[in-house]
Amino acid sequence: MGATYTRQSSYTDGDVITAAHTNNEFDQLLAAFQASTGHTHDGTANEGGAITKLLGNTLTFGAATAGTDITVTFDGESNDGVLKWMEDEDYFEFSDDILISSTEKLYFQDTGTYIHSNADGDLDLVSDGTNVDAIKLASAGGITLDAAGDIVLDADGDDITLKNGSATYGSFTNSSGELVVKSGSTPTTALTFSGANVTFAGTVTIGSAEISEAELEILDGANVTTAELNIMDGDTTASSTTVVDADRVVFNDAGTMKQVAVTDLAAYFDDEIIAMPNLITTAATTVGALDSGSITSNFGTIDTGSSTITTTGLITGGSLDIDDVVINGTTIGHTDDTDLMTVASGLLTVAGEISVTTLDIGGTNVTSTATELN
Repeated sequence: MGATYTRQSSYTDGDVITAAHTNNEFDQLLAAFQASTGHTHDGTANEGGAITKLLGNTLTFGAATAGTDITVTFDGESNDGVLKWMEDEDYFEFSDDILISSTEKLYFQDTGTYIHSNADGDLDLVSDGTNVDAIKLASAGGITLDAAGDIVLDADGDDITLKNGSATYGSFTNSSGELVVKSGSTPTTALTFSGANVTFAGTVTIGSAEISEAELEILDGANVTTAELNIMDGDTTASSTTVVDADRVVFNDAGTMKQVAVTDLAAYFDDEIIAMPNLITTAATTVGALDSGSITSNFGTIDTGSSTITTTGLITGGSLDIDDVVINGTTIGHTDDTDLMTVASGLLTVAGEISVTTLDIGGTNVTSTATELN
């Protein structure tokens, strides 16, 4: 029995055995079974072989001491394994990884619900012989899915719903091969994407409108307000402003939209107003000073009002009807229905009586002493 037991006596035939001999031997036996100093039975010399099998069907570990954890240590060369029963917490604590080899299963509730791997790289959660109908992941600090490969959520045609307690915050569903993201219990609730960069590939459909990547890139960098867009959309609200040379107007230049200075338009309209190659008026027109060119009238009477027509040139063609003539500040008129003077085919006809001394016609003086010139 190793270092804790030393034989006290050896006998031969005829020896006398006393009580002391027996007591000494039994004292050594008691010492061999002391809890901390006695026999180890660890397989070393005189300690007995290592225990490899416990034949009892029911084994108890622990001293039934309240608040004391019970630890089973697996003593390895460089790595030890520890299985501890947490007495107060009422659960086991493993200090090392656990490997479930081959296709063995980890069961919950009964053998119908379990986790297992039926092949390398494949992990299945099974409930009652089929894929799990509902999985609830609960964490006060959030749930993170981290995988080197793809993460697949298969709802077998049903929605994948996101909830906070009984409130539905959103869901994912498959509709005709397209992923539909809903916010809240209906798709009309606001859906928010948060992040420094949110990327959509391909065409984005909003309602019945499709917006392509190229169309969205046009808006990238555009600095436009809602009020400005409403004006472009036909808003009839007017605001007073004083137009200055630095102002701009939006102008379609052969299909290209440009901002044009109002001075450019002013110069263009100024040229067109001076030329007026095709001016047609059907209403009364007031002319300030006509310094050059000619007025051709085929549409009636030119009314000069109280203004005086002064000409240094020759009046030709048509008929010139004159009601009153002013000579040397004296107005000569008449009261009959005929005009005082008419010009037709180059001939001047004077109606009524005119007293003149000298009449200058074409640089030639015509002197008359008659009181009537016909």
